[in-house]
Amino acid sequence: MTDYVQAGSGWGEYQPYIGDALECCVDHVGRLQRSIEGEIPSDRHYFVERASALKEWTTILLARCEGVEGWIESDVP
Repeated sequence: MTDYVQAGSGWGEYQPYIGDALECCVDHVGRLQRSIEGEIPSDRHYFVERASALKEWTTILLARCEGVEGWIESDVP
């Protein structure tokens, strides 16, 4: 990702740190969506496992966002 895109995102140098967690969330949502729509064999246990993983990754994403906010705020003079 270019420096311009990172700066424009508001996350600056921390964008990849946030983006990685977001990509994991998107991946799990996609798996859930494909399962519920029948694109992949629907299995309740698989669905619950993916939903649980999504919950974990959304918690990680939120913690990362809050952490970065704290880091950015502490760098402001």
